[in-house]
Amino acid sequence: MNRPERAAVGFAEALRQTGLEVSLTSSMLFTDALAEVGLDDPAGVYWAARASLVHRPEDVALFDSVFVAYWGDRHPGMQWRPPQEPMPVTLEVDDPDAIP
Repeated sequence: MNRPERAAVGFAEALRQTGLEVSLTSSMLFTDALAEVGLDDPAGVYWAARASLVHRPEDVALFDSVFVAYWGDRHPGMQWRPPQEPMPVTLEVDDPDAIP
């Protein structure tokens, strides 16, 4: 295994050890995404991991804490702060008949 693959497998295992469900398919998807993003961009690593490995909103906080603990060692001096919670948005529909 090369370096991105080892890092991806190790991070998926770290998430599993905290109780987060991470499937083999999700781990493989993250491995492929990390190979594309590389290890030098913490934001790219974060979003590749979050998009691949988190499937429930209630798991984001746990994911974020494991991310900082795991990846902080690989990016010395990293002052990564996970993104803020999503802001709710309300959409208005111009044509109410368009919605079944």
